[in-house]
Amino acid sequence: MAAGTYAALKVLDPSAARIYEYIKKNKLPQGYEDRQALHCTVIWSKRECPDMFPEFDVVHRARPGDLHVFHSEGKKRLVLMLDAPTVVERHKTLMREHNAVYAWDEFHPHVTIAYDIGDFDWWKLPPINFDIILGDENVRAGNDLKLKEKRPKWKRIQKILSEIA
Repeated sequence: MAAGTYAALKVLDPSAARIYEYIKKNKLPQGYEDRQALHCTVIWSKRECPDMFPEFDVVHRARPGDLHVFHSEGKKRLVLMLDAPTVVERHKTLMREHNAVYAWDEFHPHVTIAYDIGDFDWWKLPPINFDIILGDENVRAGNDLKLKEKRPKWKRIQKILSEIA
């Protein structure tokens, strides 16, 4: 995307560690090698939203849904669909408050766990049955990898996580 605005939530530990273990245990092709990269996109607006800033200190709990394949750029991306009402609400709020234009037809909260599975028999995989904890939101200009605002101290996020665990 040449312009626009992108916002995402990181998958936080222990959820990130458990997803990473799932990827390794099930030998997913093109699975995420870095559990720090696991995320859930909240918004990818075609239009720039210069006044959009992240909510660093909000943590979301999502229930895992089914595994699904998204076809993108000639690849089969394996995604974990999420039942994430607070993430959906955040998406709607950002769309409304910033007059954003979403890059896709519909918003489906998910976490990509493998970039290109090819002919892998993904439907034979066991379900993921643990909550997915999301937070540490970041917002970036679509053509810029720099964060729009510095992150708060990690201790603040740790405190929030300890309160929901």
